Amino acid sequence: MLKQLKDTLLTSLAGMRITGRYLRPGTEVTHLYPETPAVAFERTRGRLNVDMDRCTACTLCAKACPIQCIDIVTERKIQGKGKRAARFVIDFSRCMFCGLCVEACSFSAIRHTGKCDFSSYVREELIVDFGLGFYTNEEKKRSEGVQLSATGCQEAHRGSE
Repeated sequence: MLKQLKDTLLTSLAGMRITGRYLRPGTEVTHLYPETPAVAFERTRGRLNVDMDRCTACTLCAKACPIQCIDIVTERKIQGKGKRAARFVIDFSRCMFCGLCVEACSFSAIRHTGKCDFSSYVREELIVDFGLGFYTNEEKKRSEGVQLSATGCQEAHRGSE
């Protein structure tokens, strides 16, 4: 019984010696969080960011998302070929930050940022729309006028030949 008591005291003192090393000034392990931001490592899966200049509205990221937290509404481009994302909505209250959408995007338009400390009291604040917005009727009419005048110039040029 005395041997057990001796072993208990020795192991307790060894543990207290290790703990005592961190009680000296200058050996703090914790960080002052609000004043000192947390360190984001290179491969941190933080909040998603979408570069709409690179996005081709292919919707591969929405199809790859296992919980369907990405919603994309596309429309045809007024000038040029292809389509664009009028609405690109990510619901961060449902997102599990798995990274499948980032891997599915072949144009690197969607990526993880290092920001991990975002929270809200209201769920609607966690729904973010990265989209470009729908074309207005005025923009559509203006582009139709430009296209009509361009085709009219071509027809006039053909007639003069």
